[in-house]
Formats: sequence, C-alpha cells, structure tokens
Amino acid sequence: MNLSEIRNKIRLMVPEANTTVISNSNLDILINDGALDIVKRTDCLQNYDDQDVTADQQEYTLPTDAIKVLAVWYGGSGAWEKLPCITQDWLANEIDVEWMNKTTTIYGYYLRADKVGLYQIPTSAEAGTDYLRIFYTEQPDTLSEDSNIPFNSQTQLYPYHELIMLYGMYKIKQILGKWEQAKIIETDYLMKCAEMRRELQKLDDFLQPITPYYKGGGGSSIKQNPLDQ
Repeated sequence: MNLSEIRNKIRLMVPEANTTVISNSNLDILINDGALDIVKRTDCLQNYDDQDVTADQQEYTLPTDAIKVLAVWYGGSGAWEKLPCITQDWLANEIDVEWMNKTTTIYGYYLRADKVGLYQIPTSAEAGTDYLRIFYTEQPDTLSEDSNIPFNSQTQLYPYHELIMLYGMYKIKQILGKWEQAKIIETDYLMKCAEMRRELQKLDDFLQPITPYYKGGGGSSIKQNPLDQ
C-alpha cells in the first residue's frame, strides 16, 4: 500500500475520523510515527556503513540515519571480526581509568551519543581503509507523497503495511477519547509487531552473542572475549 491507500483505509476503518476531525496532514504524521515505531520495535530496516580506521582515532561517527547499532565488525588484516559491545563503565572498572589511553589490539567497541568508540585505540598497524563496518537499524524514509510506499519501498515488507494502519487507528481512537477501543487495537498492534520481529529474526539476528574471531600473527586463533573475563 502507498500513503494514499493507507490513509483511505484508516478512514474506512474509523469512519468518525473524517477530514473535519483529523486532516490529511495530521493523519500523515500519525502514519509516519507508526512506520518509525514499527522499525524501532522490529529492526526491519537494516543497513551498514564502512568507515576507515585511522591511527590514534578512538571514536567514529554513526551514519545520520542510524537509529540503533546492531553490530560492529572490524576488518584488520583483511579478516573480519565481530566486536563485542563494552560499556565505558565496564572499561573503567575492569581495566582501569587509563583505558582511554591504551593502544594496539582492538578488543571491542562502546557507544557514546552518535559515536562508536574502539577499545583499544588503533595504531597505524590496526588502521586501514574500510576496516570498520557498522550494522544498524535505519531510519525509515518520510512518507510525504501519496505514491510513497512505507519501509523504504522494500517489497519483502509489504505484508506488514497493515501494522501502520493499526497504529494510526489506535492513536485516532485515543484522540477521540475512546480509550477502551484504543487499547484493544493497540494490543493487536503490539502482538503483530512481535510476530513481525520473530519472522524477521529467522533471517539473521545480529544480537546473538559470540566469541569474536581474531587473526593472530601465526595464523587463525580464538582470542578471549573481554566480556567473558
């Protein structure tokens, strides 16, 4: 469904929400809010960004359309490694207060505002072009034209357009003060979001913990995950 079709179907399902009660522009706000809420709940839109790793640079800026980081991989020496996420509090308590000054091997990453930080700080030996790959949940495109299709027009997500309708419907019921009806529709919406997430996770789940694979100087080896220490 495109924006116009979603708008029309919501009005069919909620006849009291005619254009004198809620304008098309206000309804479009709800529809876009719904698309964003679904993406945040299900991680249905995913992308990645490759960045250069620079010697002595600890933090790297996230893409502007990133909502949530799903995984960070490091490609030092041409061998990709999935880095574990480490909190700054853990580093301060388990390493020492000088963790921000430690350099050489990259063990993991931390998040700060719109930055991905590496631990440890890369040296020239760890630096390279497109060595950092950040997988993330992507901000959905704003639906502004009648022909716009939700979820960045990805065809595999067409079956889930109904969820945007449900979001708009329960929000309209709240606006109209019909709280019991709103709660019933909201419950249906949340259940279907959970089902959508389960279906999409059958493809891959970046959030599953693993022990990172590292390339050692004498070949391939397993290095202890710092979170397991």
